[in-house]
Amino acid sequence: MTYNVGLGKFSSPRIIARVIASVQPDICALQETTPTLTSLILQELSPSLGYSSRSDGTLRESGQRFDVALLSSFPLFNPICIPDMHHAALIATIKDHSREYQIVSCHLHPWNEDERVRELGTLLQFIPSDIPTLLMGDMNALSQNKVYDDIRPLLPPHLTESFTLQGRIRTDAVNSILYAGFSDTVEKHELTIPTPMSRHYHDHLSFRVDYIFTRGVRCKSEPLYTPLTHTASDHYPVVGISD
Repeated sequence: MTYNVGLGKFSSPRIIARVIASVQPDICALQETTPTLTSLILQELSPSLGYSSRSDGTLRESGQRFDVALLSSFPLFNPICIPDMHHAALIATIKDHSREYQIVSCHLHPWNEDERVRELGTLLQFIPSDIPTLLMGDMNALSQNKVYDDIRPLLPPHLTESFTLQGRIRTDAVNSILYAGFSDTVEKHELTIPTPMSRHYHDHLSFRVDYIFTRGVRCKSEPLYTPLTHTASDHYPVVGISD
């Protein structure tokens, strides 16, 4: 499961924890969290879920943090916070039945595709190619889909700059992940932002910017639309089920 929890601005740690508890994922990658928010979410989750956690992120000059976190029912080993990210990316290792997996919570640059590609170039250097990997998070990036051709003329200036070049939708960031051997696990192209809590931020446009990519792991994913997820954050969580 991956979930941008919007710094807790749209609901409470209890509501966010209820969303996570409704799925009871073995692994949950959080974005736009803080050490305090992650701690409060964990306090609201049942101890029976047995989550261990790691988090790290960027402290802005304003004092605002944009952390990512990993919650796991498996012990987390060798956590690495990726350097030189606008937000953050965190890698850790888990072991299941003596097999190692890399899990990643990632939050890419919000406004610039070239920066997203650069951040991914750095991140991918830290991920061994011979270890099964789940790369999850808010990529702030679009994938190739004809639906975006219809909305391109409607993009406000800041999203035009973020998502297009010379009038064309850019998919360089997601493509760089796919070129590295990862698979996009979504079965059907559906929005992950905005929820009704933040629709005015995005001028009534909808996007898929939250993903679960895998390499060496078979998985299917889809956004989770429930009454709780409509109001808990400005993003919908994405839930993956491994084969």
